[in-house]
Amino acid sequence: MPTALDLIKRNPLFQQLSSEALETFIASGEARRIPAGGVLCQQGSPGDEVYLILEGRAVVRCARNPNEAPVDLIVLEPGETIGEMGFIEKGPRSATVLAESNLVVRAWQTEQLHLFCQQHPEIGYKLVSGIAQILCTRLRRTNLNVMILNKVLWGGA
Repeated sequence: MPTALDLIKRNPLFQQLSSEALETFIASGEARRIPAGGVLCQQGSPGDEVYLILEGRAVVRCARNPNEAPVDLIVLEPGETIGEMGFIEKGPRSATVLAESNLVVRAWQTEQLHLFCQQHPEIGYKLVSGIAQILCTRLRRTNLNVMILNKVLWGGA
């Protein structure tokens, strides 16, 4: 069975980091526990933290407006991150994240991450490069889903 460190190393955000750099970075975060059904972050709230799932599963849920029922977008597993967009743009959360099971995460304030990247520029560059890779992967997946939906709804128009 893979260890937490093995799971984390599979995440593109951390793949370029040495074990020593990874341990330095992980130690700079705050451990948190969210019970099953609890909210990790709420759509529309400030995107001021980045999370790394260490244990449990989280559901990413989004609604177009407050009067509409939310839609589950994806289930995240240990080793995956949440909140990368807030690190880059400091905008509001684009989705709500709920603990599907008891969740253990490491949390970093985005300002703390920016400071960490300034203090450790080599690690910071690799982290930002990893964030870009994650966001590109998610954008490609979203583009594919939009194309599929377009084809289903409009016959490929």
